Amino acid sequence: MNLKWPPILLSIVMILLYGLQPSAAMAAQSPSFKLAFSTSAPTVGQSVTVTVTGSNLSDVYGYEVNFVYDKKVLMFKSAKSTAKGFSVSPTPKEDRIVFAHTKTGEVAGDSGSIELCTLTFEVLAEGDASVKLTDVKLVDSKL
Repeated sequence: MNLKWPPILLSIVMILLYGLQPSAAMAAQSPSFKLAFSTSAPTVGQSVTVTVTGSNLSDVYGYEVNFVYDKKVLMFKSAKSTAKGFSVSPTPKEDRIVFAHTKTGEVAGDSGSIELCTLTFEVLAEGDASVKLTDVKLVDSKL
């Protein structure tokens, strides 16, 4: 049996199938975040920095970054941002740190890959320690 599809039906099927294909040009990439550690095997008394970088960001005017860390092995020392603007000095509560930063004035937000902040810890004891990024909130220049 030989089936022949009417040209209009074949065109509709092709359009529907094309619409179901993922398209890199049509899909915006979601923001992602990573932590980078200054050393993989620190010793007691040594400082360790943790840098948070965001990728695929768009119009970032301000942000809040939340962390959890192992306070038995690490002592929080400081946090900073290299971006222009104003940072809120974090005060650790239990094993949590909240770092916030914002630009000031009527300026555009940053886009692309951005270094959000750097945390500094002192190693208190030997053993495995963790620093986990638990949440990131972004604010664009339209607030």
